[in-house]
Amino acid sequence: MPCVYVDQLGKDVTTKIESCRRFTEGTRERGVGPGGGFFTYTNTVAPEGTRRQAELPNELQHIATEKTRLKIPLLESEEGTHGLMCSGATIFPEGLTMGSTWNMDLVRRIYTVAALEARAIGIHQIYTLVIEPNRDPRLGRNEEGFSEDPYMCSRIAEAIVGAA
Repeated sequence: MPCVYVDQLGKDVTTKIESCRRFTEGTRERGVGPGGGFFTYTNTVAPEGTRRQAELPNELQHIATEKTRLKIPLLESEEGTHGLMCSGATIFPEGLTMGSTWNMDLVRRIYTVAALEARAIGIHQIYTLVIEPNRDPRLGRNEEGFSEDPYMCSRIAEAIVGAA
């Protein structure tokens, strides 16, 4: 899963977009590809808003399903720690804030919105916060967790997976 926000696919937006096209069709590197599922593609190359954010993954899907030998669709991913991480998407609170509510309906509604916003621009999966209970203060992503309570973390995971 190539990561677009790092420089291996190019240092500027135009180069990154062209690299993703070529990687998708299997012409970017000899012996590699076709491939796809670019992490942070829409977030990195389309700050203009949702229309462009939808056009870019759709173009890559067209390349994958029409211009490659096996015609396998891409599984597009995006960051989702505060909801869909793209310009114009809804920003939600960090995990500890959501966890402190003990409100599973609220968690489900938040992730339903994030899922709907993602699907509207062609994203199939978003990476959410850390479900593991916060048990060790040395863990570098405790702010992304929901709680130290394993039962509540399991209920939150259930609510997220059950969202739209």
